[in-house]
Amino acid sequence: MRLALKNTNVHTVRNTGGMQVPRACTSKQMCKRRPCMASAAPMKALVLDLGGVLIEPGEHHRQAYNEAFQKFEVLQAQSPTAKVVNWGEGIFAELENRSGSDSKLQYYFEAQGWGPNKITKGVPKTPEEKQHLVSELMAYQTQRFQQMMESGQVIIEPRPGVVRVIDEAVDLGLKLAVCTTSRARDSLLSTLRMLLGEERAAKLDCVLAGDDVAKKKPDPEVYRKAAASLGVQPSECVCIEDSTTGLQAALQAGMRVIVTYTDATKTQAFEGAERVISALGYPANVTALELKQQRLAQDDRIHMDVTDSAIQFLMNPRG
Repeated sequence: MRLALKNTNVHTVRNTGGMQVPRACTSKQMCKRRPCMASAAPMKALVLDLGGVLIEPGEHHRQAYNEAFQKFEVLQAQSPTAKVVNWGEGIFAELENRSGSDSKLQYYFEAQGWGPNKITKGVPKTPEEKQHLVSELMAYQTQRFQQMMESGQVIIEPRPGVVRVIDEAVDLGLKLAVCTTSRARDSLLSTLRMLLGEERAAKLDCVLAGDDVAKKKPDPEVYRKAAASLGVQPSECVCIEDSTTGLQAALQAGMRVIVTYTDATKTQAFEGAERVISALGYPANVTALELKQQRLAQDDRIHMDVTDSAIQFLMNPRG
């Protein structure tokens, strides 16, 4: 089964070894990166997303969703054999491009149909019933994932380089924020303490979760609210995101954006991002000082071939 996701902004022209390859672009287009940030406002804050930036999107999240479907016997809408909904790796990878746990669920059910379940005691028909189903499933999924972490069943580790960049940002006197619309606040705070440790987590100046805002990404509300809470202008913030959905939210808020892509998002175009890299650590080894000094555009998925007719950006053969 494959979901037809909308507005992912993937630019492709061919398939190489089973992987979609970004469309080559001329030197005039420059992949629509921001060519130079020399005129940008001085950086005063570093703003980070959670999944795909601080931590890898985890297999255990998918497991927790599937346990929720089993517990409440959420059946596939068009299954003649009354099968319980089960998200395979492929479906979950596509749904990772939706922002927020409830957004993933809502999008899936809208695409595949709303099936009978124990929560609504049948097929949900009204908007209220559908929202009730999504809310209960999300609450159980969050609870199960939290239990997995507390029991040691799930060991979460930061993505390469991100803890170092956080420490560097503190040393430079930058303000720090973590913003996600995919977690409830209690779950987010617990995750940050386990991930960063109590002392480092306490240095975060602002933490915003899904229940702190009315609208999910790509709406810019969470990032505008973060800038206001930090007491800076959005243009004085550098945001690190992992998907087009988050990128759009930060750009609309007026922030500079660095993208650390994941396996689920690596073929997205990321138009408007200042830098597109696999991680803050090796091989890019991004530093907070570099971000403050406003480096030129970069996309480590591509390399530059200079020809007589044009400069073309092609897929980096090193991966």
